[in-house]
Amino acid sequence: MHDVAGVNDKLIILAHGVTGDKDREIMVELAKMLAEMGWPTMRISFSGNGNSGGHFTDSTISKECDDLVAVLDQAKGTKKVAFIGYSMGGYLAPRAVTREHRITACVANGGLYSVYESVLCNNPPGLDAILDDGEASLEYDSTIYALMEENLYVQWYYSNGMWTFNADSPSELIRMMRTYTLRGCVSDISCEMLILDSEHDMNIHGQAMMLYDSLSCPKEYILFTEEEGADEHCQMGAISVSNERIFNWLDRVLDHNRL
Repeated sequence: MHDVAGVNDKLIILAHGVTGDKDREIMVELAKMLAEMGWPTMRISFSGNGNSGGHFTDSTISKECDDLVAVLDQAKGTKKVAFIGYSMGGYLAPRAVTREHRITACVANGGLYSVYESVLCNNPPGLDAILDDGEASLEYDSTIYALMEENLYVQWYYSNGMWTFNADSPSELIRMMRTYTLRGCVSDISCEMLILDSEHDMNIHGQAMMLYDSLSCPKEYILFTEEEGADEHCQMGAISVSNERIFNWLDRVLDHNRL
Protein backbone atom coordinates (compact mmCIF):
# COMPACT_ATOMS: atom_id res chain seq x y z
CA MET A 1 0.00 0.00 0.00
CA HIS A 2 1.32 3.44 -0.98
CA ASP A 3 -0.44 5.85 1.37
CA VAL A 4 -0.74 9.60 0.93
CA ALA A 5 -0.91 11.68 4.11
CA GLY A 6 -4.28 13.32 4.59
CA VAL A 7 -5.97 11.55 1.67
CA ASN A 8 -8.36 8.77 2.62
CA ASP A 9 -11.31 9.23 0.27
CA LYS A 10 -9.62 7.97 -2.92
CA LEU A 11 -7.85 4.76 -3.89
CA ILE A 12 -6.18 3.34 -6.99
CA ILE A 13 -5.95 -0.47 -7.25
CA LEU A 14 -3.42 -1.97 -9.68
CA ALA A 15 -3.94 -5.44 -11.18
CA HIS A 16 -1.22 -7.47 -12.89
CA GLY A 17 -1.42 -9.88 -15.83
CA VAL A 18 -1.12 -13.67 -16.12
CA THR A 19 1.76 -15.09 -13.98
CA GLY A 20 2.53 -11.56 -12.76
CA ASP A 21 2.36 -10.15 -9.24
CA LYS A 22 2.30 -6.88 -7.33
CA ASP A 23 6.09 -6.71 -7.05
CA ARG A 24 6.81 -6.50 -10.79
CA GLU A 25 8.82 -3.37 -11.50
CA ILE A 26 6.09 -1.82 -13.65
CA MET A 27 3.58 -2.16 -10.77
CA VAL A 28 5.95 -0.78 -8.14
CA GLU A 29 7.06 2.24 -10.17
CA LEU A 30 3.52 3.06 -11.29
CA ALA A 31 2.28 2.97 -7.69
CA LYS A 32 5.11 5.25 -6.56
CA MET A 33 4.29 7.80 -9.27
CA LEU A 34 0.59 7.78 -8.46
CA ALA A 35 1.27 8.27 -4.75
CA GLU A 36 3.63 11.15 -5.49
CA MET A 37 0.75 12.87 -7.30
CA GLY A 38 -1.57 12.40 -4.32
CA TRP A 39 -3.27 9.10 -5.21
CA PRO A 40 -3.21 6.46 -2.45
CA THR A 41 -2.39 3.31 -4.41
CA MET A 42 -2.64 -0.39 -3.62
CA ARG A 43 -0.76 -3.08 -5.54
CA ILE A 44 -2.38 -6.51 -5.24
CA SER A 45 -1.25 -10.03 -6.08
CA PHE A 46 -4.16 -12.31 -6.85
CA SER A 47 -4.35 -15.58 -4.92
CA GLY A 48 -1.56 -17.96 -5.91
CA ASN A 49 0.54 -15.22 -7.53
CA GLY A 50 3.78 -13.87 -6.09
CA ASN A 51 3.87 -14.14 -2.30
CA SER A 52 0.10 -14.29 -1.87
CA GLY A 53 -1.59 -17.30 -0.35
CA GLY A 54 -3.32 -20.04 -2.30
CA HIS A 55 -2.26 -22.03 -5.34
CA PHE A 56 -1.83 -20.63 -8.83
CA THR A 57 -3.53 -23.66 -10.35
CA ASP A 58 -6.71 -22.73 -8.46
CA SER A 59 -6.80 -19.24 -10.00
CA THR A 60 -9.78 -18.32 -12.17
CA ILE A 61 -11.25 -15.02 -13.34
CA SER A 62 -14.16 -15.49 -10.90
CA LYS A 63 -11.71 -16.16 -8.04
CA GLU A 64 -9.68 -13.07 -8.90
CA CYS A 65 -12.87 -10.99 -8.97
CA ASP A 66 -13.56 -12.33 -5.48
CA ASP A 67 -10.06 -11.20 -4.47
CA LEU A 68 -10.94 -7.69 -5.63
CA VAL A 69 -14.18 -7.72 -3.65
CA ALA A 70 -12.17 -8.68 -0.54
CA VAL A 71 -9.84 -5.72 -1.14
CA LEU A 72 -12.77 -3.32 -1.51
CA ASP A 73 -14.32 -4.68 1.68
CA GLN A 74 -11.16 -3.59 3.50
CA ALA A 75 -11.35 -0.12 1.93
CA LYS A 76 -14.74 0.81 3.38
CA GLY A 77 -15.40 4.53 3.42
CA THR A 78 -13.32 5.24 0.31
CA LYS A 79 -15.56 7.35 -1.90
CA LYS A 80 -13.69 7.11 -5.20
CA VAL A 81 -11.95 3.93 -6.30
CA ALA A 82 -10.20 3.39 -9.63
CA PHE A 83 -9.12 -0.03 -10.89
CA ILE A 84 -6.30 -0.35 -13.46
CA GLY A 85 -5.70 -3.70 -15.14
CA TYR A 86 -2.71 -4.58 -17.33
CA SER A 87 -2.47 -7.33 -19.95
CA MET A 88 -4.75 -10.15 -18.74
CA GLY A 89 -5.76 -7.60 -16.12
CA GLY A 90 -7.17 -5.68 -19.09
CA TYR A 91 -9.81 -8.40 -19.29
CA LEU A 92 -10.19 -8.87 -15.55
CA ALA A 93 -10.76 -5.15 -14.87
CA PRO A 94 -13.89 -4.74 -17.03
CA ARG A 95 -15.06 -8.20 -15.99
CA ALA A 96 -14.82 -7.17 -12.34
CA VAL A 97 -16.83 -3.98 -12.80
CA THR A 98 -19.72 -5.91 -14.36
CA ARG A 99 -20.47 -7.10 -10.83
CA GLU A 100 -18.64 -4.70 -8.50
CA HIS A 101 -20.20 -1.24 -8.56
CA ARG A 102 -18.16 0.34 -5.80
CA ILE A 103 -15.53 1.15 -8.45
CA THR A 104 -15.86 4.66 -9.87
CA ALA A 105 -13.42 4.39 -12.76
CA CYS A 106 -11.76 1.51 -14.59
CA VAL A 107 -8.76 1.35 -16.96
CA ALA A 108 -8.29 -1.67 -19.26
CA ASN A 109 -4.78 -1.82 -20.74
CA GLY A 110 -5.06 -3.38 -23.26
CA GLY A 111 -8.75 -3.81 -23.53
CA LEU A 112 -10.03 -7.35 -24.02
CA TYR A 113 -13.60 -8.23 -24.96
CA SER A 114 -13.10 -11.93 -25.68
CA VAL A 115 -9.91 -13.88 -25.01
CA TYR A 116 -11.21 -16.68 -27.22
CA GLU A 117 -11.97 -14.43 -30.19
CA SER A 118 -8.51 -12.87 -29.92
CA VAL A 119 -7.05 -16.38 -30.30
CA LEU A 120 -9.25 -17.14 -33.31
CA CYS A 121 -7.95 -14.03 -35.06
CA ASN A 122 -4.38 -15.34 -34.74
CA ASN A 123 -5.15 -18.83 -36.08
CA PRO A 124 -6.18 -20.21 -39.48
CA PRO A 125 -9.90 -19.96 -40.40
CA GLY A 126 -12.09 -22.79 -39.17
CA LEU A 127 -10.45 -23.29 -35.77
CA ASP A 128 -13.78 -22.98 -33.96
CA ALA A 129 -15.13 -26.04 -35.82
CA ILE A 130 -11.84 -27.91 -35.42
CA LEU A 131 -12.05 -27.64 -31.65
CA ASP A 132 -15.43 -29.40 -31.67
CA ASP A 133 -14.05 -32.33 -33.68
CA GLY A 134 -11.96 -34.85 -31.74
CA GLU A 135 -9.89 -36.09 -34.68
CA ALA A 136 -9.37 -32.61 -36.09
CA SER A 137 -8.28 -31.40 -32.63
CA LEU A 138 -5.58 -34.08 -32.53
CA GLU A 139 -4.33 -32.93 -35.92
CA TYR A 140 -4.32 -29.34 -34.67
CA ASP A 141 -2.31 -30.39 -31.63
CA SER A 142 0.26 -32.14 -33.84
CA THR A 143 0.61 -29.01 -35.97
CA ILE A 144 1.07 -26.78 -32.92
CA TYR A 145 3.63 -29.11 -31.32
CA ALA A 146 5.63 -29.05 -34.56
CA LEU A 147 5.48 -25.24 -34.66
CA MET A 148 6.61 -25.10 -31.03
CA GLU A 149 9.84 -26.81 -32.08
CA GLU A 150 10.49 -24.13 -34.70
CA ASN A 151 9.12 -20.91 -33.24
CA LEU A 152 10.13 -19.61 -29.80
CA TYR A 153 7.06 -17.41 -29.44
CA VAL A 154 4.67 -20.25 -30.30
CA GLN A 155 6.54 -22.48 -27.86
CA TRP A 156 6.20 -19.91 -25.07
CA TYR A 157 2.56 -19.09 -25.84
CA TYR A 158 1.27 -22.66 -25.72
CA SER A 159 3.58 -24.09 -23.06
CA ASN A 160 2.92 -21.13 -20.74
CA GLY A 161 -0.79 -21.22 -21.57
CA MET A 162 -1.14 -24.95 -20.90
CA TRP A 163 0.67 -24.58 -17.59
CA THR A 164 -1.38 -21.52 -16.61
CA PHE A 165 -4.74 -23.10 -17.48
CA ASN A 166 -3.70 -26.63 -16.44
CA ALA A 167 -4.57 -27.85 -19.96
CA ASP A 168 -3.31 -31.14 -21.38
CA SER A 169 -3.03 -30.02 -25.01
CA PRO A 170 -3.07 -26.89 -27.19
CA SER A 171 -6.62 -27.62 -28.35
CA GLU A 172 -7.84 -28.04 -24.78
CA LEU A 173 -6.22 -24.73 -23.87
CA ILE A 174 -8.08 -22.89 -26.62
CA ARG A 175 -11.40 -24.56 -25.75
CA MET A 176 -10.99 -23.45 -22.13
CA MET A 177 -10.64 -19.86 -23.33
CA ARG A 178 -14.19 -19.88 -24.71
CA THR A 179 -15.60 -18.89 -21.33
CA TYR A 180 -13.37 -15.80 -21.12
CA THR A 181 -15.69 -13.28 -22.73
CA LEU A 182 -17.65 -10.20 -21.73
CA ARG A 183 -20.46 -11.13 -24.10
CA GLY A 184 -23.75 -11.07 -22.23
CA CYS A 185 -22.50 -9.07 -19.24
CA VAL A 186 -20.79 -5.97 -20.61
CA SER A 187 -24.07 -4.05 -20.32
CA ASP A 188 -23.72 -4.32 -16.52
CA ILE A 189 -20.76 -1.93 -16.54
CA SER A 190 -21.78 1.53 -15.36
CA CYS A 191 -18.57 3.21 -14.20
CA GLU A 192 -16.26 5.49 -16.19
CA MET A 193 -14.13 3.35 -18.55
CA LEU A 194 -10.79 4.05 -20.26
CA ILE A 195 -9.88 1.50 -22.93
CA LEU A 196 -6.25 1.48 -24.08
CA ASP A 197 -5.05 -0.04 -27.34
CA SER A 198 -1.66 -0.38 -29.05
CA GLU A 199 -1.27 -0.23 -32.81
CA HIS A 200 0.91 -3.33 -33.13
CA ASP A 201 -0.42 -5.41 -30.26
CA MET A 202 -0.90 -8.57 -32.30
CA ASN A 203 -1.89 -10.66 -29.27
CA ILE A 204 -5.22 -8.88 -28.86
CA HIS A 205 -5.53 -7.03 -32.15
CA GLY A 206 -8.96 -5.40 -32.51
CA GLN A 207 -10.15 -6.42 -29.05
CA ALA A 208 -9.88 -3.01 -27.40
CA MET A 209 -12.12 -1.38 -30.00
CA MET A 210 -14.55 -4.30 -29.74
CA LEU A 211 -14.76 -3.70 -25.99
CA TYR A 212 -15.12 0.05 -26.43
CA ASP A 213 -17.92 -0.32 -28.99
CA SER A 214 -19.84 -2.68 -26.70
CA LEU A 215 -19.90 -0.28 -23.73
CA SER A 216 -22.90 1.92 -22.99
CA CYS A 217 -21.34 3.63 -19.96
CA PRO A 218 -19.20 6.82 -20.02
CA LYS A 219 -16.10 5.77 -21.96
CA GLU A 220 -12.92 6.85 -23.71
CA TYR A 221 -10.65 5.02 -26.16
CA ILE A 222 -6.95 5.74 -26.74
CA LEU A 223 -4.85 4.15 -29.47
CA PHE A 224 -1.08 4.34 -28.98
CA THR A 225 0.92 4.39 -32.20
CA GLU A 226 4.30 3.49 -33.62
CA GLU A 227 4.97 7.20 -34.10
CA GLU A 228 4.76 7.61 -30.32
CA GLY A 229 6.94 4.53 -29.77
CA ALA A 230 4.08 3.06 -27.72
CA ASP A 231 2.64 0.60 -30.23
CA GLU A 232 3.48 -2.70 -28.47
CA HIS A 233 1.49 -4.68 -25.90
CA CYS A 234 0.64 -2.45 -22.91
CA GLN A 235 2.95 0.18 -24.44
CA MET A 236 6.05 -1.72 -23.38
CA GLY A 237 9.11 0.44 -23.93
CA ALA A 238 7.10 3.65 -23.67
CA ILE A 239 5.27 3.35 -20.37
CA SER A 240 5.75 7.06 -19.64
CA VAL A 241 3.67 7.91 -22.72
CA SER A 242 0.66 5.90 -21.60
CA ASN A 243 1.10 6.85 -17.94
CA GLU A 244 0.65 10.51 -18.79
CA ARG A 245 -2.63 9.80 -20.60
CA ILE A 246 -3.88 7.54 -17.79
CA PHE A 247 -3.00 10.06 -15.08
CA ASN A 248 -4.69 12.92 -16.95
CA TRP A 249 -7.84 10.83 -17.39
CA LEU A 250 -7.91 9.89 -13.71
CA ASP A 251 -7.51 13.54 -12.70
CA ARG A 252 -10.45 14.49 -14.90
CA VAL A 253 -12.97 11.75 -14.13
CA LEU A 254 -12.23 11.63 -10.41
CA ASP A 255 -11.87 15.40 -9.99
CA HIS A 256 -8.38 15.15 -8.53
CA ASN A 257 -5.91 17.94 -7.82
CA ARG A 258 -2.35 16.66 -7.89
CA LEU A 259 0.06 17.36 -5.06
